[in-house]
Amino acid sequence: MTRCRQPLQDPTLLVDVGSTYTKAILVDRFGRPVTSHMTPTAHADLDRGFGDVRAAVESRAGVERQGTQVLASSSAAGGLRLLVVGLEPDLTVRLGQLAAATAGGRVSGAYGLGDFLATTPSTMDVVLPDIVLLTGGTDGGDGAALPAAAGHLRALGVNCPVVVAGNQQTYPLVRAVLDGAGVVRYVPNVLPRLGVVNLGPARSAIREVFIEHVIGTGRLGSAAALAAHVVMPTPGAVLAATELVGELGEAESGPVSPLVVDVGGATTDVHSYLSPARHPEADTDDVAGGLRTVEADLGMRESALSLVQAAEEDHWVGRHATVLRSAADELAADRAFVPADPAGRLVDRQLGTLATAIGLSRHCGRMRIEVAASRHRARPTGRDLRRSGLVIATGGVFRGMSRPQLAVRAALRLAAARGALVPQTGARVAIDTGYVLWAVGLLSTTSRDAAKVLLGSAVRLHERR
Repeated sequence: MTRCRQPLQDPTLLVDVGSTYTKAILVDRFGRPVTSHMTPTAHADLDRGFGDVRAAVESRAGVERQGTQVLASSSAAGGLRLLVVGLEPDLTVRLGQLAAATAGGRVSGAYGLGDFLATTPSTMDVVLPDIVLLTGGTDGGDGAALPAAAGHLRALGVNCPVVVAGNQQTYPLVRAVLDGAGVVRYVPNVLPRLGVVNLGPARSAIREVFIEHVIGTGRLGSAAALAAHVVMPTPGAVLAATELVGELGEAESGPVSPLVVDVGGATTDVHSYLSPARHPEADTDDVAGGLRTVEADLGMRESALSLVQAAEEDHWVGRHATVLRSAADELAADRAFVPADPAGRLVDRQLGTLATAIGLSRHCGRMRIEVAASRHRARPTGRDLRRSGLVIATGGVFRGMSRPQLAVRAALRLAAARGALVPQTGARVAIDTGYVLWAVGLLSTTSRDAAKVLLGSAVRLHERR
C-alpha cells in the first residue's frame, strides 16, 4: 500500500503481539485497511517490537500519532496462563475451563478440590499461572469447597491475581482467607444453580485482570507501554470475531454457527459459535454462544515437535512421520522460518493440515451410545457442528499455501473419520487471506460496523470453494 494522499480522519491502529510475529493494521474510520506491517516478536522487549511496527505503519500511511486510536491484543510469552480450581472435574472445573478459554486464556492447570489439596509448591512451578480462577459449589450449596481451595492456594504461596466465581454465600469466608494476598476479584457464580450456567462475569473479570495486572508485569514485564493499549488476549479477539461472524450470519440469513481454526507457531486455537436463539437446549455439556479450545501441543514452529508426536501417538500419520519429525526439529529452532522451496512448503502444508485436523477433533463433540430400558440410542455429546455452514482458516501457514481450502477440507475429512462432529462437505471454507480476524475482534469492541467492513476486506464469507 502507498502513502495516503489525504490525511486520514480518526484512524485506528490494530496491533497483535503474537508468539511469533508482532502485527499491525491501520484502518480508516470506516474500517477499511490502509496499510499493515509485521516483524518477528522481540520476546525480551515487547515494547520495542510494538514501537517498531507502530512507527512503520504510521510512517507509511503518513498519520500523526496523536490522532490515532490504538487497540492491541497479546499472546506473547505463551499468552495468558490460567489455573482453574473447582469442586467436581465434570461440572464446576469444566465450567471454569470454559470461562478461561473464552476469555482468551490457556488453562495450564485444572483441578478438582481433592486433587488441588494434594498439590505442592513444585506443582505450581510447572503450572506457572498468571491468574487463578476459583470455582465450586452452587449458590447456597457446598460451603466448604471454596474456602478450602482458597486456604490451600494461600498456603502454596501463589503470587498472582485471583478471580473467585463460586458459591457466593461463602465469599465472606474466602475474603477472610485471601485478605492481603494481592489482587482478588469476586464475581457471580459460574454455576448459580444446577442447569444454569453464567460464564460471562468470570470471563470479563479474567480479561480485565489480564489487562490491568498481568500485561506489563511478571512474565510480560517488558510491555509497560503496550499495556496501555491492550484490550484482550489474542485468542479472545479471534473469538470476538467468530461471534461477530455468527451474529452477522443470523442477521443476513447467511452461514450460521461459524467454525474458525487459527493455526499458529505455538498453539492451534479452534473457535465456534452457536446461536443461543437457535440452540436453546444447550446445557452444561455444550454452552451456547462462543466457545474456544486451545491446543498448546499443536503448532507450526515452537510446538512442531509435539504436533508430530501427537500425530504419531494417535496414528494420524504413517510413512511420512520420519520426514515430518526431522523437519519439525529444525522448525522448532527457528520461529520465523518461511519455506522457500517446494519441499519446505509441502512440510508446512502437511503440518498445517494435521494441526487443523487434530484441533478440530478435540474441539468438536462425538456421538455417544446410551443404553436405557434395553434400548440403544446415539446422542451427540460435546459441541455438534455438523450443521455449521462456514469454516474459516486463519494463520500464516494458510496465507503462504497454494489452494489452502483443499488442505482445510482434507483436515475436515480426517477429523470426521475419527468420529468428530465437524461441519459436513457442503459447508463453505473461507481463508483469512489478510490475516485480519484478530484485528476484526479488536475493532468490534469500538465499532461493530467498522469491524464488518474490515472482515469483508479479507474474508469472503459467501463464496463456496
